[in-house]
Amino acid sequence: PINMYMQVRDGSTPVINAISFLLIAGTSVFAVASLWGKRKS
Repeated sequence: PINMYMQVRDGSTPVINAISFLLIAGTSVFAVASLWGKRKS
C-alpha cells in the first residue's frame, strides 16, 4: 500500500489506477453482498 501511495503521489500510472479501482470495487461488492446476506437470513 505504501509503495502504491508513493507511485500515485509521483504521478499515477494507468496500472495503479486500474488496481486501485479493482480493489475499491471488490471491497464495495463484498460489503454490499455481506449486508444483503445478513438481511436475507
